[in-house]
Amino acid sequence: VKRRFNGNEQTKRAYRAIGSLDEVLAHDAFGKDLGEYADLPEILERNQHELYAESLVNPIQYLNRPEGYVPNTLHIGRGRQLIFLTGPNSGGKTSSSTGAQHAQILFQAGGYVPAKKAKMTIADHVYNQVVEPNDLLDEEGGLGSQLRRSKEILFGCSPHSFIVVDDLNEATTFEEKM
Repeated sequence: VKRRFNGNEQTKRAYRAIGSLDEVLAHDAFGKDLGEYADLPEILERNQHELYAESLVNPIQYLNRPEGYVPNTLHIGRGRQLIFLTGPNSGGKTSSSTGAQHAQILFQAGGYVPAKKAKMTIADHVYNQVVEPNDLLDEEGGLGSQLRRSKEILFGCSPHSFIVVDDLNEATTFEEKM
């Protein structure tokens, strides 16, 4: 395709403009799909990362099951550098944290955020650490992989980074976890 359209600069600009228009239309369609849970957030200027989302939804889960989804309100930051989200299994912790990451990335792309109202800062990095099944099979095991990834994140982050660590102490065996 690149060879075929390797024409003049005017043609290249036209194709870039069409691609940009496609992006804007996709963001608009996504916002319409979210309905009442679509907001163009306010940009906050803070000395560290902050995210406020009223009635935040995980867009993937919400769009697949809008009638049964329970939104959550999150306020991450406010002078705190570390927040723990706890609760029972299947209580929505992973869904909420994933929804917050989706919101951050969509916000930084200039799109609608899956919440009724949102305010946030621009993050210099967005990190996500989750247990991956293939980590359990490598030489260092699941816990070793998670600790290595945690080290990479902690050495690469700043006060303006947004980091989600889901199940930090997951391991291959019960003994390793303990």
